[in-house]
Amino acid sequence: MKGVLLIFLFLFLLIGIVNAEEIHLLCLSFAQDDLVKFKQQFTKIGSLKNQRNNFIIISPQKPEFINLENFINIFSPEIFFEVSDTNIVKKDNRKIISSNLKFFNEEREIKFFHSEVIILLDTLKIGIMGIVTPDFPHLYPELSKDLTFRFDIFNCAKEVVDSLRSQNTDIIISLNYLGNFLDKELIKKVPEIDFVIDYFETNYEEYYIHNPKHINIIHINFKQPSVIDICLQLKKDTHNMLIIDSLSVKLDSNLSN
Repeated sequence: MKGVLLIFLFLFLLIGIVNAEEIHLLCLSFAQDDLVKFKQQFTKIGSLKNQRNNFIIISPQKPEFINLENFINIFSPEIFFEVSDTNIVKKDNRKIISSNLKFFNEEREIKFFHSEVIILLDTLKIGIMGIVTPDFPHLYPELSKDLTFRFDIFNCAKEVVDSLRSQNTDIIISLNYLGNFLDKELIKKVPEIDFVIDYFETNYEEYYIHNPKHINIIHINFKQPSVIDICLQLKKDTHNMLIIDSLSVKLDSNLSN
């Protein structure tokens, strides 16, 4: 009888291990004004990613001196100013996420922003999207004629989510430049979004802010030089769908090592 129970317990634990997945989101801050610290961030990332199976690297900037797999550029105003230089845009192959802000030059057929990206991690299919604050055109009125903006951010997000779901993604992550209030509204109106990382808030001294009441939202201060490792623990629900069960965050602000 004990042998049967031990076998049952072993199988139960084995099923739990098989069904359990984790994703590491390795987030960098924006330290363009300090190139040494920015290079140190990438050195740290290179070390961390070798210890992780499933990882996505997220940054407001990608320097020319490094090439990384599973790299996503989150939208930031600093990236926006680069679209004025068509030569940079034409040779640029970065995956810059902005689902509701578009740049397209019909004459040169150049597309700069991606409304969605899918990353394959082992057995996981991760959908990436991103929403920019509706205040952006007012904060930066010098928008060029090649930029168009969708102010109906919730409808836009729902359309992108539907597109990603139709491609059988397991998890959808939104990389926003939006702000805390609208992030919470977005999750409420588009609950199919599993997790949000937002780089908009910069009026605090912390490296990141996470409210335990909102397990699926985390804010990163992109002006604080650091590497933040967000680990999402996933499990299958009763409908055999992957959901976020828990998360942990590790901060490495000591970039001298």
